[in-house]
Amino acid sequence: MASFKLCCCLPMEPSLVPLSTLAAVTTVAAVNLLLPPLSEEKRIDEERRNNKEKRGYWMKREEETRKREKELRK
Repeated sequence: MASFKLCCCLPMEPSLVPLSTLAAVTTVAAVNLLLPPLSEEKRIDEERRNNKEKRGYWMKREEETRKREKELRK
């Protein structure tokens, strides 16, 4: 499938394309396959940020609960 896309994006017959152009297109295609899409990176960052916020919220709640328990023991 990748070779089909590669051949379709070239302006002329593959045998007539300069080797440097073919190498550049192949390199870009390979890098694009290895890197996650930008939207995926944004989603992961947002998920991490949300997890930090949730962790902070629950830590604060636990601290408040401990304070209330201490007050009740007195």
